[in-house]
Amino acid sequence: MSFCSGFISIDCGGTPTNNEYTDEITNIRYTTDGAYIQTGVNKNISSEYAYPKNPNLPLLLSDLRSFPLGERNCYRLVAGKRGELHLIRASFLYGNYDGENKPPEFDLYVDVNFWSTVKFRNASEEVTMEIISVAQSGVTHVCLVNKGAGTPFISGLELRPLNSSIYDTEFGESASLSLFKRWDIGSTNGSGRYEDDIYDRIWSPFNSSSWESVSTSTPINVNDDGFRPPFEVIRTAARPRKGSDTLEFSWTPDDPSWKFYVYLYFAEVEQLEKTQLRKFNISWNGSPLFDDSLVPRHLFATTLSNSKSLVANEHRISIHKTKDSTLPPILNAVEIFVARQLDALATFEQDGMMCFHCGT
Repeated sequence: MSFCSGFISIDCGGTPTNNEYTDEITNIRYTTDGAYIQTGVNKNISSEYAYPKNPNLPLLLSDLRSFPLGERNCYRLVAGKRGELHLIRASFLYGNYDGENKPPEFDLYVDVNFWSTVKFRNASEEVTMEIISVAQSGVTHVCLVNKGAGTPFISGLELRPLNSSIYDTEFGESASLSLFKRWDIGSTNGSGRYEDDIYDRIWSPFNSSSWESVSTSTPINVNDDGFRPPFEVIRTAARPRKGSDTLEFSWTPDDPSWKFYVYLYFAEVEQLEKTQLRKFNISWNGSPLFDDSLVPRHLFATTLSNSKSLVANEHRISIHKTKDSTLPPILNAVEIFVARQLDALATFEQDGMMCFHCGT
């Protein structure tokens, strides 16, 4: 992944004397953030939360950049051009770096548009935020905004170019997609981050006691599907333990007005007999989500998503076999996003100049 074209991988607050390193686990090459921002101060997390007391701590989270001055402080990322699609990920670990043991709360923006509020349950919580955003120009600003609830800080910042034909919404370029959940369904021992994922997504294992896992070690064709799921994710799937049961998952939004988009990943991982058929319908809260039934192709990846946003107090996706199906439904992976409609067009300069209110 370290050689993927267009990747920006920043260790925020990293030591300037060691301005580049390769992460031993992911093989991603990180640089320190001095070239991307002129404000803020470098800090290390408290030894109580650092290596070796926390042996599994990613190097990216051992230091951070804190912004005690200014209401808004912005990183300036030169990437692509207007209309291109980017995955932007911000990582945070407070780790009591300031000795006050009071994790802050602050807001994140992409250019002038709200991304998310960053908050922590405790000093040791590792928080990761992701957004899929359409570039407004060749320069994207990621901004931390002080809302009077503690000093903003950031541990890591990453940008990954995406295929512009995927992650579509009904809002076109006037909305971003903030990650809600990304699940590797049926996973048993995956690491969550894979070198063959050209978009460097982080997948969390997700299982249910009413499901059983099925998998294959045979290669799966993902090249015909723009979402390009990594092999370790698409090779595993879940099916209901009882053959006639529906495969379901559900979630409750923090805000019932949120507009959701769900991306469902399928690939048939079992070699079926000629007399066997796996065919199913997909519904949301009891209503059909798609007009047609799906027969997943053997060893070929397919991704489906809703064309209109989903809004409700509770959300339930049900995958149920058709009457003529001899086999239960399967599901390989899921991504759930919240659409955030853009507040305004960016007022930043096309190139060269910092935005007029960054760090002030």
